[in-house]
Amino acid sequence: MIVSAHQPHFLPWMGYFNKAAKSDVFVWLENVQFRKNYFQNRTKIKVGEKEFWLTVPVKKASLETHIADIEIVRSKDYKKIAKTIVNTYSKAPFYADFFPEIENIINSDSNSLNEINYQLFMYLLKVLEIETQVIRSTELNLQNEDPNNRLVELCVKLNATDYIAGKGGANYMDESLFEENNVNILWQKFPVQDIQYSQRGNDFIMGLSVIDALFNIGAKKTRELIFTEWKS
Repeated sequence: MIVSAHQPHFLPWMGYFNKAAKSDVFVWLENVQFRKNYFQNRTKIKVGEKEFWLTVPVKKASLETHIADIEIVRSKDYKKIAKTIVNTYSKAPFYADFFPEIENIINSDSNSLNEINYQLFMYLLKVLEIETQVIRSTELNLQNEDPNNRLVELCVKLNATDYIAGKGGANYMDESLFEENNVNILWQKFPVQDIQYSQRGNDFIMGLSVIDALFNIGAKKTRELIFTEWKS
């Protein structure tokens, strides 16, 4: 059983979906601390020849506030999100195939950042035909607040044999805790520098939201890139 987990991101990049695609179970890690102006409430798209941060405005929160409790501010800035996507991608070849549902989710009645992110994520998994089981961390009744022990606890609860960790995990993960619980760590090696596709303009920009690829090259080719084999 291969398990992975990740904090919710807003319209994530392809590497996020690569981690999910390589797993049997992906844990939507929603009951952890929110980081404002990180990828939890923003993503990158390409406007002209430059990267542009698309940001969801949220209410002020304390340092202890969990992602699941963050509320969206329905301001002019929020309304600009869909409009910016329209202005940027409306002439892209596959824009019409995916934007209507993305717009419906963004403009839904929910004021929960977590719910908007979750619905967008599940929709994108569907169109990309990624059939990994998704479990919300709140369903697991995790008791540990420490990042290492929390990950080990969710692995044990899910009977994981392997846990996929991103490169950022090397900064805090205690591998011995996983070994003690018979969980092998698989370090994600998504070859981001080799992932290129037809973007608008001349200069290719890495690490953009998956919607940039979806709108430009469609679901089939985007899926092929997401399932790229990791390099040793």
